[in-house]
Amino acid sequence: MRILLSIVLIGGVVIGVIQFEGELTLNSITNELEEKDIPYEKTDANENSVFNMRLQFTRPDVLIISEEDQLYVYVLPANWSGKYAEKQFRRKTASMDLASFEIYSVKNILIIYQYDRNLDDFNPAIDGAVQELIYKND
Repeated sequence: MRILLSIVLIGGVVIGVIQFEGELTLNSITNELEEKDIPYEKTDANENSVFNMRLQFTRPDVLIISEEDQLYVYVLPANWSGKYAEKQFRRKTASMDLASFEIYSVKNILIIYQYDRNLDDFNPAIDGAVQELIYKND
């Protein structure tokens, strides 16, 4: 009985390490923004925004950087979830005419950078901060 209990406990610890090792948090992106001196404010999401949709059973945290720049950050349950959530978002919005946005995924994080300007006229400092996060963790 003790051996069986030990095997179950060790198996649970190993599975936990495999599942959670290297996962990112909201602090991962906020730390990157702070390192680049990019001010932000965490706010409640606009319920009517398409960028606020539920992906992988998760709603995003919203970081307002300016009136024109918002980051929707999905912190998902497993390291492979970011890429899957990106595919899910693209599939759900394929027929929509969306505002200007960039989408990034790394490990368990999906970030949608929505900007209220012309296409490809995003803030390079914000893009650089997100790209740095991806570079450090990919």
